[in-house]
Amino acid sequence: MQDQTSPPTASTSSRPAATAALFVFAATLLAHLPALWGEFVNWDDPANITENADRLGFAREQLAWMWTTGHLGVFEPLSWMLKAAIHETFGMAAAAFHAVSWLLHGINAVLFFLIARLLVRAGSSRTADAGAPSSVAAPLVAPLVAALVFGLHPLRVECVAWASGQPYLLAIFFALICAYAYLRSVTASAGSWRWLTLSVVAYACSMLSKSIAVPLPAVLLVLDIYPLRRLGGGAGWLHTRCVRVWAEKAVFGALAAAAAWMAV
Repeated sequence: MQDQTSPPTASTSSRPAATAALFVFAATLLAHLPALWGEFVNWDDPANITENADRLGFAREQLAWMWTTGHLGVFEPLSWMLKAAIHETFGMAAAAFHAVSWLLHGINAVLFFLIARLLVRAGSSRTADAGAPSSVAAPLVAPLVAALVFGLHPLRVECVAWASGQPYLLAIFFALICAYAYLRSVTASAGSWRWLTLSVVAYACSMLSKSIAVPLPAVLLVLDIYPLRRLGGGAGWLHTRCVRVWAEKAVFGALAAAAAWMAV
């Protein structure tokens, strides 16, 4: 007779998380649905898009401009390539630019949920190690609430509804992938270097989308202190086991310095 008390399989235990992620995605998109009917506005949209259409393409001269010229004082070639792809596919349609931003924000909310879930799991494991009781399944309420606050907060509306705000969404998309991959590189039982490589590449892509991503290594350093506890406290700061942590930050720091130099 089959044991009725056997633990749930990985597929059944992941269903609540998948449902929560889907709910975050749907709620975020629904809240920002009116942005799809927006038009271009006279606040950087002419200079970036409507009056800049001759540069939105993939000819050699256009790509050279994207990757060598700082437009309006910023250097964001990947964001220009995204605008060019939208323009090449849909033409000068405001709805297309808004739809891409709308979907990006929904995906970002899901990525935020996944990161919050990893952080809660890391904190829960530390609590269990300290002797406090913890559940087998990772809590979902805190990550769900955090992701909904991120996705539905009124401060997100500007980036979603303003076509010229799209680079911020693209930069956050890659920054969230960077943070998620970094957490997985620390917690994965195998293939940690692959996750770390993805994290570094995503960080570079984030800075090539918008320079707001430059301080991200400082966030990763905070995560190393808590909840990962790879630095500070019992782990120390200069112990031999901390060498990898500082080496990782040196890689991110080198990329940040290169991005700062490009900005200047």
